[in-house]
Amino acid sequence: MGHLGGNTVANLKGEYTDIRNRTHMVEHILIPAENKEAKEQMLEELLDMLKELGEKSPT
Repeated sequence: MGHLGGNTVANLKGEYTDIRNRTHMVEHILIPAENKEAKEQMLEELLDMLKELGEKSPT
């Protein structure tokens, strides 16, 4: 079995099926643990996208 962060990578799924049984393609992005700047940037961008989705979502 592979593991993230080593010489091998886990067998990650290329698709995701949501609760409405719709299939979506998935992209996995691996950032080396020692690259803290890239990790922080990716997290900031992800949070910005989630905030934007939350603003578009009806309440």
